[in-house]
Amino acid sequence: MVIELTKNPDIAYEFGKVKNANQISVGFALETDNIIEYGKGKMNKKNFDFIVLNTTNNNGEGFGFENPNKINVLAKDLSKKRFPLNLKSEVAEDIIDELTRTASAYSLSNRVKFTLSI
Repeated sequence: MVIELTKNPDIAYEFGKVKNANQISVGFALETDNIIEYGKGKMNKKNFDFIVLNTTNNNGEGFGFENPNKINVLAKDLSKKRFPLNLKSEVAEDIIDELTRTASAYSLSNRVKFTLSI
């Protein structure tokens, strides 16, 4: 049996090439090694304003755990923010807070509306 695969376009990369100053792009990455280094590379390549990073390397997080997510946020200015192990709903709120801060820093907060569904 032979299965032929076709590579999908990288939508985040294509958007990063055409986004303008009134748009914010956020990336998400699950990494197993060199989390910050790989995250920085993806953020720069895809022109993200920040990237949300998580890993499966820590005990007590990931699939099958009550508190499944522990994230790091890496911003375009290379500042890093580590968040504690949290429920998915709390992680979602942390991400929206980061997005709100980014919009405010870019003077976009009066034009950006967020909806969070959990």
